[in-house]
Formats: sequence, C-alpha cells, structure tokens
Amino acid sequence: RIVGLFEQTNLIPSGGAGIGNPSEHIALAISILFVTGIYLIREIFLKQIRIQKLLQRDEELLKLKESRMPIGYIIWDKDFRVVKWNPAAEKIFGFTFEEARGKHPYEIIVPPSAQPQVDEVWRRLLLGDISAHSVNENTTKDGQIIICEWNNTPLKQKDGTVVGVMAMVQDITKRRQTELALEDRENRLHALLRTIPDLVWLKNKDGIYIHCNSAFERFFGAKEAEIVGKTDYDFVSKEL
Repeated sequence: RIVGLFEQTNLIPSGGAGIGNPSEHIALAISILFVTGIYLIREIFLKQIRIQKLLQRDEELLKLKESRMPIGYIIWDKDFRVVKWNPAAEKIFGFTFEEARGKHPYEIIVPPSAQPQVDEVWRRLLLGDISAHSVNENTTKDGQIIICEWNNTPLKQKDGTVVGVMAMVQDITKRRQTELALEDRENRLHALLRTIPDLVWLKNKDGIYIHCNSAFERFFGAKEAEIVGKTDYDFVSKEL
C-alpha cells in the first residue's frame, strides 16, 4: 500500500527506473520513512480506538448483566469493603450502592451473632479456599433479621494473591422457615405415631419397611433401625 502511494505521488518513477542522484535517494528514503511512520501511527491509533470500543462494549454488557441478575452480586476488596453492589443486593438488604460503597459488612449487614462464623469464612477466602460458602443471619437497613445463602469466590492475581472476593447472595428466609415448619410437623407426627398403642408401620411399593412405631417394635422384638430396610421375610419364613 505504501509503495503504491509513492508511485501515485511520483516519489518512485513508474516502470521501476532508478534515481541516479544520491541526494534524491536520501530525500526519497526520508520521505518513505516519514510517510511510513505516519501510516503506522495511524494504524496503531485506529487499533487502540477499536480495542477501547470493544472494552467499552464488554464493560457495558457486564454492567447490564450485573444489574439484571436475579440474585445479589457483591464484590469485596481485600479489606472486606464493598466495591460493587448490584440492584438485587439493594433489594435484599435495603442499602443502595452509594450507601454500601466502601463499607465493611459488619457496619451494615452482619449482626454480632453471625460475625464469628463470617470471620472464619473470610479467613478461608483470603487463603484462596473456593469452597468457603455459608448460610448465616444478616440484617437489613430497616433492622430485620434474615437468613442468607452466600456463594463466594476468591479473586486472584496471576501469582495467586487474593485481591478480593466475589459473592453471590440469596435471601432464603422464607425457604428456611418452610423447611423448619416441615421438620417440626414431621417430628410431631413421628412422636404421635410412636405413642399410638396399635401397630403402625409403613412400607414402600417393594414391601420394604421404611417406618414403624414402638408397638410394632415390641411385636417384632426389634428396634426400628433394625426393621427399616427389610421385608417380612427377613423376620418370618416364606413358607408361613
């Protein structure tokens, strides 16, 4: 492209004829270097613009994804202070990003009762432990106690140095309440069945015992743990 440019501007004679005067050779060489330099600078500049546009586009896409994520997305620096805080995190805890930025979690969302547990999780994360997740109590801006599930990822440099932590958080308060209610209901039902004087047992479709009460234990002469997982033929002969 450069040679064609010089041919168009008569800096290189058509037909490939040489230039006999040394001063003309020097002038031509200087002209070629100058124009080549301008061309290379232009290409470098345009490439940088293209890279900047790509980076800007990627950054905008990342921000869009963060803002549209249905779960809380928080970036902590190595001092455990908020760097990023998406709208889902705002919805969970009630603090805007501007209110949370630069804050330590103990200042805004972690009650004293949960701090020993969080201290241990943070210690493991700074060591690079990718399995340092937790379920713990948190507080909201209006003072409510909620239960949150935290999935954490240490952010590392190439040499392995941890420079921060990415956290994904969900409010599981309602789910935990439902689980506890079901567990309590199951415990009460189990206690009721064990006190019934009649024989009570439960089998699956294959005739395997999966539950029995105290009266049934006495009848079989075995504890529930010894009965569950077995069939009638483990206790009596098939011929009977």
